[in-house]
Amino acid sequence: MVAPFNRKSSSKLLAGFDEWHAALGKIQFTCDPAIKQRCIKAFVLKLLVIEQASCKHALPESWLLECWDECVHTGNIQDLFLGIDAILKDLFDLDQNVFDKETPGMLEVVDAGTRNIDHLRVTISGIISAIKAFVVASYNMDILGSYYEHHIATSKNKRGIVYTPAPICKYILARTEGAKLRMLIDRIRESIVNENENESEAIIHRIVMMRILDPACGTGPFLLEALNVLWNALDEIRSLLSTSSIAAVPGIDFDNREELMASVLQRQVHGIDEDPVAVELARISIFLQAIMLSGISLETSKARFVLALRACIRNENALQFVVENAGELHFDVVIGNPPYVNYKKYGDRASRDFLQQNFRVFNGQADLSYYFFELHHRLLDDDGISGQVSSRYFMQASHAVKLRELLVEDRIEEIDDMNDTNVFKGVGIHPLLYFFTKAPPNPGHSFPYRSLPPDLAMLETIDAAIEGTPFKVVRQASLDARCWCMLSDEELSIKEKFEAYPELGTLGECLGGAETGFDEAFIKHVVQEGETFIGSFRGEQFSLEPELIHPWLKNGDINEYYHAQKQWCIYVLPDISEQDFEARYPGTFAFLSCFREALESRDNGNIIVPWYSWRRPRNVKNLAVPSKIVLPYKAQGIRASIDTSGAYCSYDVTIFVPRASTPSITCIAGILNSKAIAWYFATYGKKMGEIYEFYSGPIAKIRIPVTNFDLLHAIETRVNNIMALRLCLKSNKECNVMDGELLGDIGNLQQEIDALVFRLFSLNLSEIQAIMASLGTSEQELERFMALFDAI
Repeated sequence: MVAPFNRKSSSKLLAGFDEWHAALGKIQFTCDPAIKQRCIKAFVLKLLVIEQASCKHALPESWLLECWDECVHTGNIQDLFLGIDAILKDLFDLDQNVFDKETPGMLEVVDAGTRNIDHLRVTISGIISAIKAFVVASYNMDILGSYYEHHIATSKNKRGIVYTPAPICKYILARTEGAKLRMLIDRIRESIVNENENESEAIIHRIVMMRILDPACGTGPFLLEALNVLWNALDEIRSLLSTSSIAAVPGIDFDNREELMASVLQRQVHGIDEDPVAVELARISIFLQAIMLSGISLETSKARFVLALRACIRNENALQFVVENAGELHFDVVIGNPPYVNYKKYGDRASRDFLQQNFRVFNGQADLSYYFFELHHRLLDDDGISGQVSSRYFMQASHAVKLRELLVEDRIEEIDDMNDTNVFKGVGIHPLLYFFTKAPPNPGHSFPYRSLPPDLAMLETIDAAIEGTPFKVVRQASLDARCWCMLSDEELSIKEKFEAYPELGTLGECLGGAETGFDEAFIKHVVQEGETFIGSFRGEQFSLEPELIHPWLKNGDINEYYHAQKQWCIYVLPDISEQDFEARYPGTFAFLSCFREALESRDNGNIIVPWYSWRRPRNVKNLAVPSKIVLPYKAQGIRASIDTSGAYCSYDVTIFVPRASTPSITCIAGILNSKAIAWYFATYGKKMGEIYEFYSGPIAKIRIPVTNFDLLHAIETRVNNIMALRLCLKSNKECNVMDGELLGDIGNLQQEIDALVFRLFSLNLSEIQAIMASLGTSEQELERFMALFDAI
């Protein structure tokens, strides 16, 4: 029985790779370490290819072990290496160094000493046995792709190479190619029942002409699954025909498996990738899978399948290839996982002018993946379907407006937002699965949107995990190109209620913090000792003039209703001359002079302010105000605190400075920290995993009711009580019991504030329940809260 894919077996496989490398690393080589590592990796990859070939029945199952036994019998280890290269050549016409053309053969660089060669024999014997066991146990995994991604692909993160787990591939193919085939096969079954032979033949011809493309195929995991789905469909059709009155389908012989598979590979399964080694591995994997599925011998398969795969899986830059062949490429299904590359890093793959001239979604800051969305749109025939993995950021990113405008032209079928689920281990990407049909949406068209929880079940159950996640029905017409909110009709109605009230930006200024350009000088070494401030650097201390020293706040210092001011900063007005600065503030001048060279080199030496001033002192004049609200600009939720100390704030802090006519800032802080605002901000704020971006612009758009003075006063009273309790908590030297009681009191007060803010927005019970459910409130918690709401 084949072991199922799961994270445990995946981790075990990767650990096995590392063990094999470590074992071979103990062998003595005559070359430098870099060449040694390349030789080891190329050798292991060759062994994996051969064992995969055995597992897929392209080679005798015991070939590698027999080759090794012969090597042991003759005592000549060179026979093994020659045999490996010979079988690779025979298997797929592969040159010896196909996986690294600059790497010598291993025996050319292994120390020829007798003890070292004996050690090599023992090591290889163990690895061969381990590889056989791993390949059998990991039958459903893309072993070649996993090995290539983790150990051979160079600069993969820079180039956006993130290979896709097999269960994700299966899910996407089931929703695209699989769904399309299922619909057609159901029609065949119906036409057979109705004895409509012409219709059956027409649909079967449509299936055998169906074309599938992955324009960023890598080592081919999507194409492998596409081949499996298609072949299973052909088997099902063969079974249907065998029990029907249809004697044969002109031009198609379902009993000739060689001819049928050759047709599939020649016409139906297509891939493009710019990495030549990944493309070769994709061809090998699909070739081996084709042999296994069809049951055709290696020799016969080589004659028919290899040329087809070399024509249909191409080593090209997909963006350029599609543009150059515009109008000639048409597919029924386009799937894949395009590269995630920031606009600053893909200039070597497509010039800015090329993208601007050839793509609608061009924007100076568009990620590389955006252009693949447009590729899918261009490459699909009418009513063709696309399914792909993407980062979720395009739904809210300001530079993705043109992409969103393009996407709403086609019918969105499903969006599965993976949020913070660790689909791609070790890669900071928050993905989603996006499906669309190339057809204009009907005016009332809706689609399911799922937001998956971070604790998603193991990946081998991804289909069940997605299906088991509740979805909301989103009307496509409700999607605004400025930002995709993914709201149900009920949520849209609630949002309209919020938007009847003024924006926070009309009550004051929302600002970003300041950037020194070199915190090492202005903040890191500034300490307070009693009533004096000291600049301490490399054992020397400098007395700093207090009028230049200010409290300093960073993102991590800020919590709801309180902040821990831990640091101080030096701020020197940029319009003071250097001579006056030295004369008036000699201690601070001497301290900053310790960093003068580094300060002058900011912005590559093109700093436009005096060396002793902050690099970008924007908004500083607005920070030393009697009171302001401060909040982190990236966090899981708004954490608004009131600052009355005149603190200066880092660029990772957002600030609200009220106008003189604005109602109580204390009350505004309470509203900002409420569940109502948490929900409202989530309807338009940019989210990265579990983190939202609370920049000054989005914060300014928050709605604040300011007319019900009784409710505002009630909120203000409770916020003042929370702030008083926070002070007690901060000064409390006793532990546990009192702290727990204080935290409980704070939690109760916050729930009262939440209830008051809901009343402030004139929300009814069903609307409140919808908001609380959206925020993940349990039924028990919701019941308690609604009782509080009724009582308050």
